[in-house]
Amino acid sequence: MPIITGIIVKNKNIDFDTTDIFLVDSGAAISLLNSKYSSFFSDSEIIGYQSVQYGTGPKKKLPLYNVGIKVQGHYFDLIAAIDNDLPYLLIGNYSFLDQFDNVIMCPKTQMTVFTKEGKRNV
Repeated sequence: MPIITGIIVKNKNIDFDTTDIFLVDSGAAISLLNSKYSSFFSDSEIIGYQSVQYGTGPKKKLPLYNVGIKVQGHYFDLIAAIDNDLPYLLIGNYSFLDQFDNVIMCPKTQMTVFTKEGKRNV
């Protein structure tokens, strides 16, 4: 699955201490963070809840947060849910991939290119 590397940001100015690898999933409705970020966002406002289901598994109700991500020096706002049982990090459509005119994913190289208004952004 294609990936991007990024740094999660809260309150638009507090960076998480490491760069992480995020799976890019055009079939995912929302971006998902795992338990690594639970304490980082523990003092942040929960803006809602999202029901998610992985394949045929049970549905879960997850808290939603306003989050930022820095990718190759570019900052983007997004809304993400935190699932403490998730073993990976995932970027989905709502409030991230849907910001771009084109999302080009190459499974062979695992590279992802995002463009907006005909210009390559990331």
